[in-house]
Amino acid sequence: MIADGMGNVYPRFRAVGIPVEMHVYAYAHHGVALRANDTSREGTWIDRFYEWLGARGLLKKTAAP
Repeated sequence: MIADGMGNVYPRFRAVGIPVEMHVYAYAHHGVALRANDTSREGTWIDRFYEWLGARGLLKKTAAP
């Protein structure tokens, strides 16, 4: 399982000062979909990703319409 490998990568990133977070969902299956109607914790993982990017200033700001 790929998550097992990520458990090894995470501390390596930390050791060299790369900001990293790892979220492991106990009951998520491979290929968790991005569906608007999936409000489960694992179904909203993309929101955590955008929050992480935003907190680090990595999202491009756009002008309001």
